[in-house]
Amino acid sequence: MKYFLKLVLIFGVLPNIGYSNTVLSNIPCQEQVFSLLLSWGHEYSWSQGVNFNQTKTLKSPTDKIGNWVYMTAAPSSTIITKDTVELRQTFEFELPQCVAKVESTLKQEVTNNGFTDEKLQTLLEESKKKNTSGIIYLWSPHMTLSVTGAQEVKKLSKELGIGLTLVHDSRAELEPLRRASISQSQVMNSRDLSNRGFETHFPSLIFYQNGELERYPRPGYDNYERLKEVVSSKL
Repeated sequence: MKYFLKLVLIFGVLPNIGYSNTVLSNIPCQEQVFSLLLSWGHEYSWSQGVNFNQTKTLKSPTDKIGNWVYMTAAPSSTIITKDTVELRQTFEFELPQCVAKVESTLKQEVTNNGFTDEKLQTLLEESKKKNTSGIIYLWSPHMTLSVTGAQEVKKLSKELGIGLTLVHDSRAELEPLRRASISQSQVMNSRDLSNRGFETHFPSLIFYQNGELERYPRPGYDNYERLKEVVSSKL
């Protein structure tokens, strides 16, 4: 069940406090938007989505797995959404007053099946604690090269002595999964990885090292030798 709380907050006009990003240039209510982003204390790495009707959409991870910030900038307004596991907050700034209208949604339903953001966070914490590196590999039983890649990356991880987490397409049917015979694979259920574009191609892989997750995944199949070159250069 979801509960909605609507508030109206007024953000005073603050001096320029140094937040700059060329992707965010010329957005409405820029000063108020930057002040809000800085108040959350994150470093942002924005990726831009599809622009339409003079409206740009962007998203960025934060310093916590599963927590993302989304932005929609239209000609006369900017909407910022902070999305966490427990809460979604939307701040709408509209010209000329740039008064923030805030809508908060408490999340009551969290799915804990498969490879979740919580498991991803645990994996990265262990990696940082033990100073280790590894691969998260996404595959689908419906893609032949994807299955081959999953088998090869298992062999490679043992050869190089690195960590490996296998996750598969959440839409995959049970019988093809059984036929593929890829053991120790979990269903893909990480919103954070999905936001990074992990599910746009099967297979895809993403590296982590010393508790740090790469910003973007590497899509597509590489044969064993090429995969070994790529992994060796990254980790």
